[in-house]
Amino acid sequence: TGSVVDLPAGPLLLAAGLEYREESSQHVFDPLSNTNQNGYVQLTNTVGELDVTEAYLEVNVPLFDGLSMRAAGRVSDYSTVGDVSAYDAGIEWSPTDDLRFRAIYAHAVRAPNIGELFAAPAAGISTIVDPCEGVTLTDTGSLADNCRAAPGVTENMNANGGVFTLNQSDVQGVGTLSANNPNIAEETGETTILGAVWTPEFLPGLVLTIDYFDIELEDAINRVSTSTVLDKCYNEGLSEFCDFVSRRPLEETPFSAGSVDLVVRGLVNSGGSWAEGIDLTASYNHDMWDGGMSYSLSYTNLIDQGIIPLTGDPENPSVGELGNAENKWFATVGYDADKFSAKLMGQYVGKSYLDSDYWMNRFGPTAGKENFKIDGILYIDAQVKWLLGENYEVYVGAKNLFDEDPPLLYAGLPGGSADYGTNPGVYDAIGRRWYAGFRASF
Repeated sequence: TGSVVDLPAGPLLLAAGLEYREESSQHVFDPLSNTNQNGYVQLTNTVGELDVTEAYLEVNVPLFDGLSMRAAGRVSDYSTVGDVSAYDAGIEWSPTDDLRFRAIYAHAVRAPNIGELFAAPAAGISTIVDPCEGVTLTDTGSLADNCRAAPGVTENMNANGGVFTLNQSDVQGVGTLSANNPNIAEETGETTILGAVWTPEFLPGLVLTIDYFDIELEDAINRVSTSTVLDKCYNEGLSEFCDFVSRRPLEETPFSAGSVDLVVRGLVNSGGSWAEGIDLTASYNHDMWDGGMSYSLSYTNLIDQGIIPLTGDPENPSVGELGNAENKWFATVGYDADKFSAKLMGQYVGKSYLDSDYWMNRFGPTAGKENFKIDGILYIDAQVKWLLGENYEVYVGAKNLFDEDPPLLYAGLPGGSADYGTNPGVYDAIGRRWYAGFRASF
């Protein structure tokens, strides 16, 4: 239900309601995927359901001309995680007709979904950095002791002059088992946003915005990585994580004795994550010839970001690392007429570095951060459209117009891939390609 109450400064908006819903889903895969006979990637069937009862209240209060506040709250009772609550509050102030300030705080909640709760374990393969590689029969310390506790490791050492030695198959053909968790709890987040919007009267069509964001996520639902499991077991000596690692007791060609056979990657409530940065956007539109020109630019500066892999772990900053570049921008220039339109789009991913844990653990601090730098890269896309009558459209376009080569990131490097030779989630792994199409509407 909702209602409106007239106040001297404007209408008071109020909404409240109750909601009950049931969710159920199932994912059914083919027999080969079920039985791990499809490229050593196993996809098992998932069946599950949950229900939730919720109540919510939202209110928008005008305090005086140009200033208003809003707030909202929601309480939920899940059949899986129990009672949770979410709420937010915000304020907007317009001192002039063309300038508006805003501040928002929100406490958000996400309950685990059906797949996270009920999915069956699934097998796959992974590339690892084995902490035991290079350990010898005579090394001292907890790492050496933990590694030699596996019979296959000492077998390997005896066959290789006292040094634990691995081949390419040992580190690139490691089996993984992704296990889900019916006991995980909800994740919560705290978000603060401070921003401003300027639409100057002297230049109609121009919109400028700036927003500062600070996001902190607690108990984030996260799958433990293979590197975390191995590090916890061998470098930190935590026996509960060693239970998730299986090593071969004897040589099994092409795998060496002592090599990792399987790592179980459980789904847990992690220690949390955070991100802080600034978003800038600008857009401008104006008439030209028989149509209109449009320009837009968005820029993100990542000030801080990182994760706490597991509760009690130290913070692991990731700002500036692969996938989390400090600077990113996206720009478009377009022209739109009655029967014709064209658009040019540019995306820039700033310089990044390989995960510092990787090169620090492998090469030490003297290796130098700049030796693991990935240069920034700019991608340009283009598209042209023609309207043929009212119901038909022809378009032609190009992605990665200047055929920019991605940085080489092979398997074994953090974020690397044996299939693509780069990280396809961050960089274009295909290169320049053209496309054309025809649309008809009736």
